[in-house]
Amino acid sequence: MADHVQEANPSRHRHLHLPSRVMSSLNGARGSLRVKLLKGVFDPIDWFIHQLCSCKEVSSFAYLTGLSKMEIWPIESAGKKSIQDILNSFDKFVCTIPEKACMRCRAHLNSISINRIRNEIQSNFHGLCLDCMHNSSEGSDKAFIYYQNNLCKCYDRSCRLSHGQSSWYWSNMGKKEDMQAHQEQEKRAYESRRSFERFRFEYGG
Repeated sequence: MADHVQEANPSRHRHLHLPSRVMSSLNGARGSLRVKLLKGVFDPIDWFIHQLCSCKEVSSFAYLTGLSKMEIWPIESAGKKSIQDILNSFDKFVCTIPEKACMRCRAHLNSISINRIRNEIQSNFHGLCLDCMHNSSEGSDKAFIYYQNNLCKCYDRSCRLSHGQSSWYWSNMGKKEDMQAHQEQEKRAYESRRSFERFRFEYGG
């Protein structure tokens, strides 16, 4: 059964341990990926339910049949698999498209659709970034750089390896209060931009 990520020290120096914050971040990222993964896989079911076409019943059944071959349906069985196991199981998705399926339903039943979900998950998290971890750690004089990278959406601007927002976020080793304060600042900046855009639109500035 897939469990939390746990530390395993392969050396003889058993007294050496990773900071608890590192393991907490890894497990947080893992949980976030799992939610996004399962949401991506099962969202099409909700889409089928709200369609008005006469083929939605047979199309949704065909989709569920394809999921059953991935061995993640029923959903309870997915909780026993690691994220990588679920991603690998995407290769098993084979869906027999009903002859009477409309074009919209067909678009949700082909392998391109399910592979798009896999690619989005695989590109979402690139692991923890050592540079972000260092810059955001308590007492670091580079914390401003770390948070500024998020405001300008250049998450890896001061890093040796490329990564996105998810790795930036989960690599934070600072105080939770600092991250919360930054998120409030980001929210205010966003609302300020929206207000300016509305003003410019209304008055043609």
